[in-house]
Amino acid sequence: MLAVARNLKATIVGSLRLRLWQRAVKRLDSSTEVPRQPFKNLLIIASDPAAVVGSRGDDAMLSTVVGQARAINPDGRIGVVCVSPDVSPIVHILGIIPEPVWNGDGYDDYLRVLDRYDTVVMIGADVMDGVYGEHNAVRFWAMSDLAARKGLRSFVLGCSFSDAIAPQVKAAVRRLSPLLTVNARDRLSKEKFDAVSSLSAELVADSAFLLPPTPTAPDQDNVAAWVKSQHDAGRFVCAFNTHPMIFEENPLPQVAALNDRLAVIIPRLVEKHAVSFLLVPHDFRGPEQGDIVSLEPLYKLLEPQLADRLHIARSAARASELKALVACADMLVTGRMHLGVGALSMGVPIWGLSPQDKFAGLFEHFGQGDMRITPTMATDPALLESFLDEALSNWVSARDQVRSALPRVKQLSSRNFGILTA
Repeated sequence: MLAVARNLKATIVGSLRLRLWQRAVKRLDSSTEVPRQPFKNLLIIASDPAAVVGSRGDDAMLSTVVGQARAINPDGRIGVVCVSPDVSPIVHILGIIPEPVWNGDGYDDYLRVLDRYDTVVMIGADVMDGVYGEHNAVRFWAMSDLAARKGLRSFVLGCSFSDAIAPQVKAAVRRLSPLLTVNARDRLSKEKFDAVSSLSAELVADSAFLLPPTPTAPDQDNVAAWVKSQHDAGRFVCAFNTHPMIFEENPLPQVAALNDRLAVIIPRLVEKHAVSFLLVPHDFRGPEQGDIVSLEPLYKLLEPQLADRLHIARSAARASELKALVACADMLVTGRMHLGVGALSMGVPIWGLSPQDKFAGLFEHFGQGDMRITPTMATDPALLESFLDEALSNWVSARDQVRSALPRVKQLSSRNFGILTA
């Protein structure tokens, strides 16, 4: 009953925002073209308007956008649409100005803020299809569209589209201005978007492929030294990441059950392969979403059995720091896509432990099949062991394939930002 009520509320609010968007469009003197000179002032619409930076994936994409913009115009104003000025400290570290215009259902305040900018970027990620909130996704599309209609350069950073596109989002993307640029971060997402939209998306790769690594994580030196000791002993290192959000219901009991299975399987794999395991959290938001709730109990289960062939990087780190840290490993099994992007961008092959289809598009960029096991499949110990065994057996060939494709993937990633200088 509660879920039905939530869905009904989302539909009602989404419909309201569609109507308010339509009214705002009618009041605008719509532009017929976008600016032709490099941008001067950039407004970012964050996929998390409350904190702006919630996950390390948010950090990776936001930092990449700011870095690319500063390389073109070091002195330009960069702002971010948000709920209130009480945002993540990372926003201030990056020199971004909060623009608190999210509260309320109208767009008048937002349109006034646009007067200070000539360019708008929506950090698309995986929020644009409505899976993580239908009415918020409608507002994201409305804000992106209104900026284009007002004569600003407006684009959606590489985003994913799933099969479960929310109904109000389908209505939203059928009314987009042809002046809006939409980037899809894989072929599968592009095809799903194009099938329901008035626009055709540009094919890109995830923007975070361009994030420079910074070897300043609190655990960087210890991890690097430990990995070196494993290499000196003739072993390769598998970085490993799981988190509670891969499970839709009752995540903590399912995390515990997964760890119990891994505590049996991993020691058997260590007997078969010259491998050691590095546990790497990528999200530090607490027990409901953070990775340490999965990885710390797994470490405690494995440590008595694996001794010096097991290490954990517990300390919180920025996205760029985690990219440098995971680059120490030889391969990665991950439930977090942006940890995977960080590894791949450093030439480290990945395998996924996730229900999310966006992994499939990521693998396709590197000419690979869907190298992923879903949490449902992983409830079968035999399937889980076979999946990990195959990954450990094939990491060298996968690494070579990743490194061969990487220049092309980074070039695709750079397409996200060509509009800034068009």
